[in-house]
Amino acid sequence: MKTLVLFILASICMGSINIQSVRSDYKKASFSVEQTTMFHEKLKAVSETSSIELRAYQGASFALMAKYEQDIKNKTSLFKKGVAIIEKTIHDAPANVELRLIRLSVQQNAPKIMKYKRNIEEDKAFIFNSFSKIKSANLKSYIKDYINESGHFTNEEKKNLDK
Repeated sequence: MKTLVLFILASICMGSINIQSVRSDYKKASFSVEQTTMFHEKLKAVSETSSIELRAYQGASFALMAKYEQDIKNKTSLFKKGVAIIEKTIHDAPANVELRLIRLSVQQNAPKIMKYKRNIEEDKAFIFNSFSKIKSANLKSYIKDYINESGHFTNEEKKNLDK
């Protein structure tokens, strides 16, 4: 009976997760342990049947949780779990620009010791080449905001985004 109730509650929660709120929460998540924990908790019910974007954000939430973990073994484990989820989503949908942005944001902020920086230039190029083809005004605005707020892009790259 408890399992059935938990399943129903998880289904209800999943129905209430919308991509706009997840994007907004992701922006805030790296600023504090509380925001990160809230973001991670929100995405706990994400599963293989969830949208691929939600699965990628769930992966990013594990990587973010690693930032605040004190135990090095747990820190590494959380980060690797998050990376595995993100990489699987990109493997499953390599042309999805939002997944590339998620991986880019994680790689740009990953500690050097994790050696997870190999796709930064590839993902940047993919995002810039795909930007004009994005149909969703919300996604386009989200990506543009990320690029403009990130310290990982040059002024020239920011200017070229609209071309």
